[in-house]
Amino acid sequence: GMNAIENNESSGLKLFPNANDGSFTIQLAEACSDIEVDVFDMQGRKIFARSMSENKQDNINLNLDNASNGIYMVRVICNQNTWQVKIKVDK
Repeated sequence: GMNAIENNESSGLKLFPNANDGSFTIQLAEACSDIEVDVFDMQGRKIFARSMSENKQDNINLNLDNASNGIYMVRVICNQNTWQVKIKVDK
């Protein structure tokens, strides 16, 4: 199912800090056999994509080096679950 997160926290996923300087952590409540993280700008362009298999860590640290200040949508897909989180990048 699709889980929209307005308060940075939802069942199964936390993203912090938010706002951030392009560097943030995604914390998942469950281990993912496959995990995909995509980041989109507000025009819907994909600016970042990363997929990992057998992610045993709870925390995924990401760094959007090239992202300019603004609002982005982070989409996380793990074990058939999809989360979308809006983040603010403020360097």
